[in-house]
This record gives sequence, structure tokens and C-alpha cells, in this order.
Amino acid sequence: MLLEEAKRAHEEAQAASRRPKHPKHVARQTSQEYIRKQLQRVTSQNFDPQSVPNGRFLCVVAVGFALLLLVALLVAFPQFDRANERDRDKDTVITPSPTVTLAPTVAPTPPPSGPPSFAPRLPVERYGQLAVEDGKLVSTNTGDVVQLSGMSLFWSNTDFGGEIFYSAETIQELARHWNCSVVRAAMGIEDSGGYIDRATENEERVRTVVEAAIDEGIYVIVDWHSHEAENFTSEASRFFQEMATDYGEYENVIFEIYNEPIYSSWTDDVKPYAEEVIRFVRTIEGGEDVVILVGSPEWSQDVDVASEDPITFFENIAYVLHFYAGSHGEELREKAQVALDNGVALFVSEFGTVEADGDGAVDAVSTFEWIEWLDERNISYVNWAINDKDEGASALDPGTPASGWTTQDLTTSGTLIKGILAETAARNAETSNVVSDVTNTSVSS
Repeated sequence: MLLEEAKRAHEEAQAASRRPKHPKHVARQTSQEYIRKQLQRVTSQNFDPQSVPNGRFLCVVAVGFALLLLVALLVAFPQFDRANERDRDKDTVITPSPTVTLAPTVAPTPPPSGPPSFAPRLPVERYGQLAVEDGKLVSTNTGDVVQLSGMSLFWSNTDFGGEIFYSAETIQELARHWNCSVVRAAMGIEDSGGYIDRATENEERVRTVVEAAIDEGIYVIVDWHSHEAENFTSEASRFFQEMATDYGEYENVIFEIYNEPIYSSWTDDVKPYAEEVIRFVRTIEGGEDVVILVGSPEWSQDVDVASEDPITFFENIAYVLHFYAGSHGEELREKAQVALDNGVALFVSEFGTVEADGDGAVDAVSTFEWIEWLDERNISYVNWAINDKDEGASALDPGTPASGWTTQDLTTSGTLIKGILAETAARNAETSNVVSDVTNTSVSS
């Protein structure tokens, strides 16, 4: 009976071997074949179980042992007969999975910590404290000759119409969109609504401009806009002492202590007045090195006369030259050349593109002749004026706001000067916050 059971097990194993096998059972099949062969070998032996003592018992043990061996081999040794397995699979082509190489993770580039090193710098950052040496305006940072260019505001006088432009917004507009490296605050003195009548209002307007220019990194001229300043020497001395005390430590500040003497004598009036005011400024800590501009007789055109008897007791002094392109030309340039040849520094703190009265048509040809002459000599210049008064010298049309100007807001003079300032800035690389938009201008001298 045991032999029959063994044979039946053998036949079932053979039937199982003929059934299709799943690939996962390939190794297990080879093990079963091996065990089957071993079992056949054992069970096919001819012997009589009755001839051996306890033969039946031994047969049971043998069959049990064979079954245990079968189970153990199936579980523990599925790798039997791998050589045969390789032979069966040698015709099977296995395509390896493609190897995927991951790109290395690249850390994002951090944003720059500051402006690129090649970016143009703000004028005051670039030039620092200004000085006058050998008849030239120079930078104490680099020793290079400096040419500033910019715009003058209109009279600061109350009810003169230019007060709206004494604002931080206007100065920001000029610095960022007009390429101005310098602005001028023209504080009216003896005329109605000026400093003598309404000191607090006018001084506050000037301070607003000064502080805005400091914030924008450009230079600012504090102008005592008078035609008879020698009659107000004590007022001028006190005012510029205060300005030196409050702003002298800033490299941005330039003092123009006399705008345009008209009928005054250089020797008897203008020079003594200037020396007195300068003395007060120089006694103030911070005021020792401020560049000071001094007007000359005949609407600041007799610079040749002033150069023949210059102020020598104090340093860092330059002389004011004013012109209006529609009225002044080669004759005035010859006078200016005499002053330069005499070794004094000139600064054009006011010029117009029209007639000397501040009105009329723009004389572009004469304006360009003057600009070329100034550029060749590195003389700084400031245009009159940022205002919306209905006159030719104004840079803005009537009703233009304090900032946010468009090209439609500009007068003929404003358009011309804005372009000139852009060209000068590009040549001198004066400003770094240039955008170019629109400016403001007014008239009057």
C-alpha cells in the first residue's frame, strides 16, 4: 500500500509538472524534479518488507522521511538545478531597465547684496566734498575736476507762484528723472513776500529743498536771491550761519551768498559784503570747507572785474556768471574767459534759453553755443527755472503739478534743457537713479 501511495504521489507530481508554470515557480519546479527522481530511485528498489524485522515500520519511516525531505528541499533550496534553469532561459532576451541619472540639485543663486560695482553712483557719493583748486571745481574724493548740471527753482517768495515746487517730490523728480546733479533754492530777500517780510515761510521752503537734495544724494545751492544784498549783511550773515550749523556737515551744500548785484560796486559793495558773510560761515564747525559762490556786478556778468580783485583771505570761493542765451553771446564769453585766465573759478548758477527778461522764444542755437563753451571748460551750470509761470524761461506749462510730469507738461525750454541734462549726465556719469521723465522750470532773474 505504501508503494501504491508513493506511486500515486509520483503520478500527481508528473501531472503537475505538465501544467503551465508561472515564471516565479521555475526555480521551485527544478527542485521538485530533483526530489521526484530521488523518490523514484528509492521506491523502485526491489525488496521484501516482510523479510526485514519491523519491515512495515521501516517502510513507514522511509516514506515519511522522503516526504519530509521533499518539503524541506522545496522550502529551503529552490535554487537547485540552476544550471538547467539557465539552459531553459538562454533564449529569452531580457531588456534591462534604462538607468536614470538624476541631475544634481542646484541651489538657487542668491540675490545680489547690493548694486553692481559698475553702476553709476549718486553725485555726492561719487564726488564727496567739493573744493576750488587752481580755478576749478574739484572733488576731494578723487581730485578730478567736477562739472555739475541741474535746475534752479523759481523765487521762493510767498505768492510768487513758485512755492509749490519747493517740495521733496519736485526734488526727487529732478534727481531721478531729470538727471540733475544739483538743484538751486532761490530764496527771495527784499521783494514782497521774501525773507525780509516772511522769514519763517521762506526759510522752511529752503530747508525742505536742502533736506530732499541730501536724501537724493545730489548737491544743493542755497541762494540768497537778492539784487542788493549789501543792504542786508546782518540778515545774510545770521541766515548762513544757521545753514552752516544745520547743514554744513553735509557734503551736498553750496552757499550762493549774492545772486545778482545790479548797480553795486565790486570794490565798495560786493566784495566787503561777501567777505563779512564768509567770515561768519567759516567760524561755524562744518562751514569751514563749504564752497561759496559770489555774484559780480551787472547781473553777475562783470566776472572779469571781480577776477582782477578777487577774495584771497578765504578758500573755496567761486564767482557767479549769469547769462540768457537770447541776449548774451560772444562778448560775455570773452569777459568770462578773462576771469578764467586770471585764475578764478566760475559757476553758472543761473542761465536761461530766452531773453534776459525771462520771456520770449527759445534761442536753441545760442543755448547750444553756450553749453558747448561751458562743457569745454568744465564749468557747472544751472538752468532757470522749474516753474509753471507763463513765460519763456519756465520749464513747465501753467498748471503743472509738483511732480509726475509728462512730456506734455514741458515747455519748449523745458524739453530742450531736459535733453541737455540727459546728455551731460551720460557724459559725466553723474547720476545713478536716472529714469528720464519730465521737469519743471520758471522764469525771472
